[in-house]
Amino acid sequence: MSEILTIWFGLAGQKRWSDHVDAIVREIEDTQARSQDLQRSQRNSESRVDALHEAYLGVGGSDVDELRRRLEEDEATLQNRRKNGEDYRKATQQFGLDGELSEVGLRRNIEILKQREPELREARDAKHEECA
Repeated sequence: MSEILTIWFGLAGQKRWSDHVDAIVREIEDTQARSQDLQRSQRNSESRVDALHEAYLGVGGSDVDELRRRLEEDEATLQNRRKNGEDYRKATQQFGLDGELSEVGLRRNIEILKQREPELREARDAKHEECA
């Protein structure tokens, strides 16, 4: 009887392991099939992206890139003008002038400087004589 039980346990174990291996093999095959489907889907998506990019460029997408470049240039110009405005304000403060950044303010400052030109020239000459 012990011989029969040993054989029966051996066959039962073999059957369980065989079923387990079969399940793992099916899972591997399913995973491989899903992987192939995903790779195919990825290739299709990449082709679609390329086609849409070509269509984008065909309908003026490069214009968008040009606009981005122009915006960057305009931003740099704006920063430069802000710096120039601050420099102007500092210079007008040194002469006791109005720091308003407008055409009217600039014309007013020019008139004041024309009137004060002899005074400023004398002050400059005096400084030069002190330094010499």
